[in-house]
Amino acid sequence: MADVLLKHGDQICGFPAVQAGHAARTVDAWQWCSAGVLARELRVSPPEARALLLAMEGGGYLTRHTGQLADGLDGAWLPSEEDGAEPLLLWHLTSPDGRQLAKAHIGSPISRAAAEALLDGFLDRARAVNCDPCSTHVIETVSLYGSLADPDRQEVTDVDLIAFTRLRNWSATGNRPPDANGRISAGARRWPAEERSLTERTALHELLRAGHDRLDITVVDELSDEQSPLPPGSSRKGVFP
Repeated sequence: MADVLLKHGDQICGFPAVQAGHAARTVDAWQWCSAGVLARELRVSPPEARALLLAMEGGGYLTRHTGQLADGLDGAWLPSEEDGAEPLLLWHLTSPDGRQLAKAHIGSPISRAAAEALLDGFLDRARAVNCDPCSTHVIETVSLYGSLADPDRQEVTDVDLIAFTRLRNWSATGNRPPDANGRISAGARRWPAEERSLTERTALHELLRAGHDRLDITVVDELSDEQSPLPPGSSRKGVFP
C-alpha cells in the first residue's frame, strides 16, 4: 500500500475510507488507542468504534494489545475501560500499511511543481531554524522519500521528509541511559527531560510544516525512540544541507 489518497464513497475494511483514515490518524496520535477513545474522537458509538478497530486489525492496519502497557509506552483509554469487567484492549498501527493509511490524504494528487514549491518553502524554514541561536534543534540532514523522490512522477500525493536533527543543549537534557549498542529502549520509563524534548520536537515539526497538510515530516533527534523511520523498501534522497 503506497501513495494513499482517500475518496468519499470508497471503503476500507467495509467502512468508509475517510473514516478509516481518521481512525488510523487517531491511533497514531495516541500510539496505543482504545475503542472508547476512538469513539470519543470520531463521535461514534463505542460498539461502532470497536467494530472499526477490529475490521482494521483484520485488514492488517492495526495490531492489538491486551492489558496495561509497559512503562515508557504511550497510550490512551477511558477510566471506565481500565476498571471494566472486560480486559483493556488497545490498538497500534502496523508498519507499513497502518502508517501509510494514517498518512493518507483526502482528495486528488498535486502536481510535481506544487510539491517542489512546498519542498522549497520547507528548506527555507530549515535554514532559518539553523540560523536561530534560540531554536531548540539544529537540523543536520533532511531526506526525501516517497513519490516526489521518483523523478518520473508528475503527480504526487505528498512530500515525504525525514529531518535528522540534534538538540542544541544535548548535554543538559538528561535522558534514559542507552544500551550497549547505543540505543534508547522504548520500554524504559521516560525522564522529565525527555518529555520536554518530545514537546520541543513537536513544536519544530509544526514550525517546519507551516500548516501544509501535504508536507509529511518526521523529526528525529537523539531522544527519538525510532532513529531510522524510513518505511521498509523506500529509497531516500538527501535534500539538505
